[in-house]
Amino acid sequence: MTGMKTYSLRGRNAVVTGASSGIGLEIARHLAGNGVHLLLGAHPAERDALERIAVELQQTHGIRAWTFVCDLGAADGPQSLFEEADRGAGPGVTPGRLQERFPRIFFRLLNSG
Repeated sequence: MTGMKTYSLRGRNAVVTGASSGIGLEIARHLAGNGVHLLLGAHPAERDALERIAVELQQTHGIRAWTFVCDLGAADGPQSLFEEADRGAGPGVTPGRLQERFPRIFFRLLNSG
């Protein structure tokens, strides 16, 4: 198409849940390939796989990636999503201050539950 404006995603931030497999993983890979920094979430049983994926994406694409786990099937799942994402943002981030690490989250891809 002509006349369509394009822009770069490089340097933007995204939260992707369900990032340990399937569509969530492929979305995370695509975003990382475009230079997007990621906060990756998955079910607690997927913690080890999620950590490996974060390392792979950082090494392959030179982005920053943090992880968190959360069970969205639990009664408090939706609320715990934000609490666990806050913890997953890494050292040096004051609890309740996710925006210190991610001042602007450009995408929220909630692909689980």
